[in-house]
Amino acid sequence: MNLRSSIGGAAEYVTTTPEQLSLSPTTINLLHAAALPGVGATAIIALRRKTELKKGERLLVRGASGGVGSIAVQIGSMLGAHVTALASAKHLTFLQEIGADVVFDYSKTSPSELGEFDVIMDTVGTDLMYYRCLLTTKGRMVTIGFPSFASFSYIVASAVFGSRRVRAFSANPKTDLLKELAGYVDSGDVKPIIDSIYPLYDIAWAHRSLEAWRWAWEANHTNLKCTLTYSINSMRFYYYTNLLFITQK
Repeated sequence: MNLRSSIGGAAEYVTTTPEQLSLSPTTINLLHAAALPGVGATAIIALRRKTELKKGERLLVRGASGGVGSIAVQIGSMLGAHVTALASAKHLTFLQEIGADVVFDYSKTSPSELGEFDVIMDTVGTDLMYYRCLLTTKGRMVTIGFPSFASFSYIVASAVFGSRRVRAFSANPKTDLLKELAGYVDSGDVKPIIDSIYPLYDIAWAHRSLEAWRWAWEANHTNLKCTLTYSINSMRFYYYTNLLFITQK
């Protein structure tokens, strides 16, 4: 498989280019490292590069128990922000354990009850206008969720009408960002959250499970992450020996 031309897949051997490679963290095994590049790179880009989160600022992570959300909580805590996590009730204790200062059950909490925030990291993509209203005067908001054309249209409109634009992006991590992520892991500030591990020969079942979990996440924001041994993480990321291999999206 050639990563320069492939949109993803599963394989024991791949070809790629140097700018898509990085040494994996030294403090965790490769199986856990395989769960990091996609979610970790997305959280870093959102909080360090797009919103430039600073120490002492108030951060809201919406969908905090998901793959990206759980890493965003950890990075926010590492950067010294006051982290508020919004997720389902059964994951609130888990979120406090990984660094959230305040946790709310999204099913029982309206946006108006949350207060003001300097930065909002949204992984859901719905009701963006209500959460955008929670931003301070110089607040920044980023989303990685595009569940509907209405959400996409609102993101575009926010760049034209009013202040406090909602930013969106698609992560395509390179070596420098992966090195940064590995450093956070080795320093103990970030750890991968993995729910299930599958061997490569069970890839069909892994796909079915991921689809089922997507529906569960939409209903409950479950903190599920799947890693396949020898090959992949969520069908996009590969590792072999001490290297992380990243497919192009």
